[in-house]
Amino acid sequence: MLLASQIAVGSAALMAWAGLHAGLSPVAMAAWRLSLAATIVLPVVLRARRRGDPGLRADRVPLAIAGLCLAGHFVTWFWSLAYIPVARSTLLVCTSPIWAALAERALHRSSVRRGFWLGLGAGLLGAWMLGGSRIGWPTGPEVLGDGLAVAGAALFAAYLLLTRELQDRIGTARVVGVTYPVAAVGLWLALAASGGRAAVPQSPAAWASVVGMALLPQALGHTAMNWSLRHFSVAAVCAATLLEPVFAGALAWVILGQELTALQCWGAILLLAGVWLAIRAGASEPRRSVGT
Repeated sequence: MLLASQIAVGSAALMAWAGLHAGLSPVAMAAWRLSLAATIVLPVVLRARRRGDPGLRADRVPLAIAGLCLAGHFVTWFWSLAYIPVARSTLLVCTSPIWAALAERALHRSSVRRGFWLGLGAGLLGAWMLGGSRIGWPTGPEVLGDGLAVAGAALFAAYLLLTRELQDRIGTARVVGVTYPVAAVGLWLALAASGGRAAVPQSPAAWASVVGMALLPQALGHTAMNWSLRHFSVAAVCAATLLEPVFAGALAWVILGQELTALQCWGAILLLAGVWLAIRAGASEPRRSVGT
């Protein structure tokens, strides 16, 4: 399921490419992506409210904070692209497993296995090679871009940390049924604050892009990633997100004809091996859960 989630999320790059070429802004794409995905899962929350489910009322504050963290992840990541190249931004956003591992160690006083750090290091090196190894030392506005990308990584780790324990109490469907709508509202507010540029899809290609991202990367990919928190540590799930550029690059090669260099291919192999080590070291015993 964790592997399937990354294949689904990896398809977002091609759909985002299509949406950008159709005239949509990055934040508008994220807002539509979360909004349409929320309409898919929102009926679960409404049904729970009609039944008077006490779990949602008790956990609404951490769920709301988690949703805002998810929105913040998208906003800071996309904002960083205005200052630094895509390869640099993607690599820095891929540092989320570091922040997740440090937070888990501090909050739960748990040790992180050496194999996790070894796998994470290999995965980050592979991601750097896959990005073409064009990462330089920051100068001027790039410092702000780097900070925004790292903030996006930390916010995504915070989102998964906040929702992991809730998976057992109220189930994955209820978790995403609240966090996705909250994130969507946060993104629309961010879009309004920026002037609402290119907010509404103006062509069939633009609509296909946002609908496709809502169905596959978000409703399927991110929801499956949430569900996998029942079986893996947050740091391991974050490490799995390093697979996204591999699948995105493979799809771009097949569909768009964007060939990978030999260095990038070796980077993909190293990244896959590193993620396998990190997930193996970060796996936890499956926990019996309630809800769906």
